[in-house]
Amino acid sequence: MKRRRIGIRKEDDRKVLESRTPLTPADVGELLTSHPDLEIVVERSYGRGFAHERVFHDDEYAAAGAVLADSLDDCPVVLGIKEIPEDDLVADTTYVFFSHTFKGQPQNMSMLRKLMDLRCTLIDYEMLVVDVTDEEYRAPKLNDLAPASWHERTVSFGRQAGQAGALDSLWALGARLALRGRPEHPLASLRQAKDYRREGRSFGSLALAKEALTEAGRRLREGDTAQPLVVGIAGRGVTAAGVHEMLDVLDPAAHRPTPDELLASDPGTLAPGLHVVELGRAHTSPEVFAKLAPRLTLFLNCIRWEQPPEERFITRQLAHDLHADGEPTGLLVIGDISCDPGGAVEFSVPTYVDDPVYVYDPAKGLAPELASLRWEDDADARRLFAATCSSGLEGDGVVVMAVTNLPCELPLDSSTLFSAAFKDHVPAIAAWAEGHPPTDEPLARPVQRATLLEKGVLTPDYRYIGERYLDG
Repeated sequence: MKRRRIGIRKEDDRKVLESRTPLTPADVGELLTSHPDLEIVVERSYGRGFAHERVFHDDEYAAAGAVLADSLDDCPVVLGIKEIPEDDLVADTTYVFFSHTFKGQPQNMSMLRKLMDLRCTLIDYEMLVVDVTDEEYRAPKLNDLAPASWHERTVSFGRQAGQAGALDSLWALGARLALRGRPEHPLASLRQAKDYRREGRSFGSLALAKEALTEAGRRLREGDTAQPLVVGIAGRGVTAAGVHEMLDVLDPAAHRPTPDELLASDPGTLAPGLHVVELGRAHTSPEVFAKLAPRLTLFLNCIRWEQPPEERFITRQLAHDLHADGEPTGLLVIGDISCDPGGAVEFSVPTYVDDPVYVYDPAKGLAPELASLRWEDDADARRLFAATCSSGLEGDGVVVMAVTNLPCELPLDSSTLFSAAFKDHVPAIAAWAEGHPPTDEPLARPVQRATLLEKGVLTPDYRYIGERYLDG
């Protein structure tokens, strides 16, 4: 019997703290048992000098029945997590990873061209969505991107991004308050998600982080915190669900006013403690958000920005208005969990877990010599950042947390949940790589719809990438 070979890639070291995997050893074992026509090859991670070893040991994969190898060059299908360096791509291979290309992201167009030149097939996790009829799939939507981008995703790290993003943002707020003369504040005891480590582990534990949040919440409720803590959350998807989960741990009985109730209240009458406000799209219009922002202490953005003509709701001008007198009237920290550079948060730039926050100084952001520069342009953003921002927590302005790979702070929890959602797609991907999935394969259509490239050619749903971002 011919076996279909699938490789699991070791993420490269240039991605700081990246130790996630698309399939856990337990799920590999389950797949090999239920699909004897599969052979799963795992690129070795341990004993090879990598700075960031995979969260599961090679021996665990071997015990589950996988084959260990130093190279996946002979695997027709390769599963990864993040973008793959161009020099590591192999011709005529089917790749499955987060390519971050469907919006024409300029930093990844060169990689996409290389995949096309090598006649590769590219399946993107971000485009794996719920299966619907063709009529529902192609019904008109708000954007003119791939139809898959309109539908609910079935495979993602969104919840873990929300969990880690909430933790990192609360840590940043606590550290900022401590620097501003409030070292006793309950949040000042918090750490980044990655730092809640069990003995012998090099990565964060969600369970330990929740224990710390529970204790901070107890102190928040019982102590004299003098001022209320008002947290605004934009978005209602899986990422926002992860944020709500962590805030529920911090204080299950937190006051949850509606945006209109918050606006109608006297700021001086809010009781000490945690207040959580859920904001929909209507509340993130620039006009409405400008009224809400002075009432917020922390804002957590979980809305995916769809690029112009969609309006930003945190602009340079708004930040300037909030800090007009040198002291903030609201919004001490922004957690841009969605991390769309130059997007909904105009001055958002990607950060990483080893340098997660920066301070944006609004007093500098509107200087005449910077007025023509755009944060969404890579070259301009570098100039703007150098002129208006300082890494870390000190300085005048608003703190921004925009870690671009938040789930890697909790790699065990993230990989386990991702693998559970993804594993059932693997047989269809293996079949699709050979040409045509069997007609009785229940997940064949979602895999086909998530295929951006087939043998180096953009598939019909994704031809707009070539027309808008690659041609010329």
